[in-house]
Amino acid sequence: MNLDNIKSNKSLVVALSALAVFLILLGFVFTASVSSPLYTLKINGLEKGVGMFYQTPVAQGEYQLTLLARRAEETKVLSQRSAVDEAILWKLVDTTRGHSDAVVALLAAEETVGISRPDALRMTHNLQVRLRTIEEVAERSEHMVIVADAIQEKRREVANIFSNRIDQFIVHATNDEVKAFLSDFLGQVLVHAEGNEMSDTLRDDTKKNLTRASESIAEGDIAKAIDTIANALQDIELERILGAEVEKPAEVKPEPEGADAMIIEVSTTTVSEIMATTTPALTN
Repeated sequence: MNLDNIKSNKSLVVALSALAVFLILLGFVFTASVSSPLYTLKINGLEKGVGMFYQTPVAQGEYQLTLLARRAEETKVLSQRSAVDEAILWKLVDTTRGHSDAVVALLAAEETVGISRPDALRMTHNLQVRLRTIEEVAERSEHMVIVADAIQEKRREVANIFSNRIDQFIVHATNDEVKAFLSDFLGQVLVHAEGNEMSDTLRDDTKKNLTRASESIAEGDIAKAIDTIANALQDIELERILGAEVEKPAEVKPEPEGADAMIIEVSTTTVSEIMATTTPALTN
């Protein structure tokens, strides 16, 4: 082996060693908790750096929602501790608010940045779910009251935005767009119902919400129907993330029956009713 080859091999070893060290440090930063000195680097360095690779407004919004899901996991970790320094809690609050504000800012410019109204509605709905998840996790711990109260305030702001967006959607959307949006939300409810993934309490509440939505459509109040179905879906998603307050039996029925069959029937009927009644309801 000549001298050039030896030098080349040494350079390769040094480069690979540097890369290995970098990846190890990156792993430490990525997994840094809110109380870690590396957390600021994680938020302002790593996560913002990754965010630069998302070019479209929808992708950027979805990335912020993904980061909010991480904040929910961090909230869970903090809620399991016996005590947490107040400064750490405010750091979590400020970071969560930042993600929420970033999504809201994107949606505020939906027409100029190319986000469709249905996508804007879905994104606002998902933002509510993320914020409510963090809020409810924080509420379960006495030392997390600061987080729960602050995020509740932010969630209520987003809820008002959602209501306004529903009104705008109804005014500007075509009948087919409204039908497609309602059918999409109802389809997600139906998937959970058919999969037998709901607690008994949630199943009953969902059935009631779908009935109310059907009644609202019959009365021509499409905005109220969308809001009611969105609330039903939000409750379903929250139970999936947080779990039911009372655990369901471990057994899984091979075929839906009883309350499960009822909700599937109601869901299917409601979809049919929406398809049949949305057009006349919109033109009344």
